[in-house]
Amino acid sequence: MSKVLLLFSAVVLCACVPGFARADVLTRDQAIAVLVQQVINPSPNKDTLMAFGPQNMLQPGAVVKSGWSDVGSARTIQTPTWFFYINDEPEAKFAHSCRFVYIDAGCANPVVGNGIVVETKDWWPEINGVEIYVGMLYASPDLVYGTPPSPPNR
Repeated sequence: MSKVLLLFSAVVLCACVPGFARADVLTRDQAIAVLVQQVINPSPNKDTLMAFGPQNMLQPGAVVKSGWSDVGSARTIQTPTWFFYINDEPEAKFAHSCRFVYIDAGCANPVVGNGIVVETKDWWPEINGVEIYVGMLYASPDLVYGTPPSPPNR
């Protein structure tokens, strides 16, 4: 009996202490699969767009906004969230169609409108005051979908 109680206590501790991995939180690979299925596949430009996502989920308090403009439209993250940036026209100059996708890491079966928020933007993202993916066209370790065009001959 005491072994069961000890095991139960350890599980509760792991589930409640920040920083411990929880089985009910989406992994990055699971979030990418959700992104592709729920957001990218329905896109008419799915064969040309590129999507990027940081290696780690955003934590509560992180602030995301559009990098160049969008004064006043920042989003403060409330729950652990996987963030993705979709560049719908990778070879276009800015401003052009982009999307910010937020997937609630604690939502077991996220769909657009319930666990997934998609915002249409015109510029690359800025997270906590740092612009990311500026000029990302050819390669990035954060590329999760799409094929970069060939770099120009120099």
